[in-house]
Amino acid sequence: MASLATLQGADPGWHSAVFPDAMPYEPGSPECRVLIDCKGQIESMLLSLSRIEQSAEIREQLRAVHHQLEQLHSQYRRAAAES
Repeated sequence: MASLATLQGADPGWHSAVFPDAMPYEPGSPECRVLIDCKGQIESMLLSLSRIEQSAEIREQLRAVHHQLEQLHSQYRRAAAES
């Protein structure tokens, strides 16, 4: 899997355009590590699929899953901050 920095270098600004509320890389727990890795894999898939016109529906579904993972990650970050 390509790193986020590599993916961003391939198309400047793509990440902020696709994920404007994305959090920086900061694994604070094993669960956060898993969520960060999963979000990164989806970002890589989105970048690859952006080259295929007929993939718009799939990309939208992947964005929805990425958003769900981001919400779950936020819950873990909040719980860690409160403890």
